[in-house]
Amino acid sequence: MGSIYKHKHRGWYCCVVTPSGRRVQMYLGKVTKAGAETVRRNIERLQASNTVGIEPDPQIQAWISLCKPSFRDKMKAAGLLSNWRPPQEAPKLSVVWDAYVSKRADFSESSKKGFRTARKHAIEHLGDRLISEITVSDAKHFALKMESTFASATAKKIVERAKQILQDAVDSRMLTHNPFAAVTIRARLDKTRGHHVSVEDAKLILDKLGSLQAKAAFVLARFAGLRIPHEISSLTWKHVDFEKHRITIPKDTKTGLRVVPMVPIVYKHMLNLAEAASESPWVFPTGRCSAGTTYRRWLESAILLAGLKQWPKLWHNLRASCRTDLEEQFASHVCDAWLGHSTRVAKDHYLMVTDEHWTKATGQGAAKKKTTKTKK
Repeated sequence: MGSIYKHKHRGWYCCVVTPSGRRVQMYLGKVTKAGAETVRRNIERLQASNTVGIEPDPQIQAWISLCKPSFRDKMKAAGLLSNWRPPQEAPKLSVVWDAYVSKRADFSESSKKGFRTARKHAIEHLGDRLISEITVSDAKHFALKMESTFASATAKKIVERAKQILQDAVDSRMLTHNPFAAVTIRARLDKTRGHHVSVEDAKLILDKLGSLQAKAAFVLARFAGLRIPHEISSLTWKHVDFEKHRITIPKDTKTGLRVVPMVPIVYKHMLNLAEAASESPWVFPTGRCSAGTTYRRWLESAILLAGLKQWPKLWHNLRASCRTDLEEQFASHVCDAWLGHSTRVAKDHYLMVTDEHWTKATGQGAAKKKTTKTKK
């Protein structure tokens, strides 16, 4: 336990009991009573960690680092810092970031790409400076900048990755506290950007796609729920089982290893693609270096030729349409296994209310047929 008392002239003392039982007085200087009381409470927490032989909690470690060297020397002389280790010299943000990503052998190529994107924005807005110089205020302003620049889900990912990097720096004793610890962004769902691509519209677009690769990519997205471009870009012919009508998605993709069924329309176009394939082991060898723009250009052109209006989130909404249709036929756990996400994620980001749902609920389709029959 510790106690404080006022100096006869000015300032405050803190009296503490050392681990050996000796009472030591430490002059705190010309601080307020509230400030002296804060020091006393921090020293008591430091004593408690010493009693059980553990490191002080991050808040106390940060406080020790901010103390003047002369006061730290007094605490060290009193035996209060036996379980505290000064942090290592803090390197620059880019160095810490690259080192963390390189040691994460479990990261897929997709995860590495996400961290590279987040690194670019962090360096651009925080600066490539010593991580010890990044303040809580810097972290908050960075989060606000990301939130005003990107969709909330994207901004959240970028900030979470920066938080993850600096937390590892704390765990590695390069920092005493994580400036991003209390910084969060709440992802807001925007249901207005959802669009269900009906089977009829999908077939119109499919007819306008020029190449076998474009047709195969389209049916894999709309009728098998694959992510475009990175999941189809990872496919080799050994992943396609024509005998069992199944496609294995490699484990180095976003959702890891999973198996999806080839429904008849997918089977047909994959077989066409296989018959015309070259000696390349890749199912989709064209556009591998610029897959994102290549596939998008193919789809945009086909939608225009089909006389349809382009919808938001082109490839994502094809996958969402697939999930919505599958939900009508199969149990949720089956859909989860095939598409590689949870039921909760599906409800938030994939499942949609279609025109057919409204027609079925209101009975307008049946009424229209009856009216047509009466007219005849």
